[in-house]
Amino acid sequence: MLKPRAILLGKLAITAAAIWYLLAKVDLSTVLDLAIGISPAILAAGVALLLLHIVVCAVRWALVVRAIGVVWPFSTPACCSALQISSDRFSRAASAATPSGSGRLTVAECRCGSR
Repeated sequence: MLKPRAILLGKLAITAAAIWYLLAKVDLSTVLDLAIGISPAILAAGVALLLLHIVVCAVRWALVVRAIGVVWPFSTPACCSALQISSDRFSRAASAATPSGSGRLTVAECRCGSR
């Protein structure tokens, strides 16, 4: 089995080769001219769709997290929020997913300066 570092280096090499190939085939001055000529209305619509996409993805993940029983306390101060895992289903899945089978997942606590 390949070492993770070798796999990562292979992926980076393939990515660099693909970027080099594409940049060699594309006239960058034409791309720049086309980018400058984009209509502001189309650009604004693209940015709006991107922001909508981010919101939809956030809602989807919130539903997934809630479905597996993770409590995400957004009502606490931003500097001191913690993740509380309260579902047996999630604990069993974590136990199966961890190499040792212990199911122990560490969550970093935030320490507020005033607390």
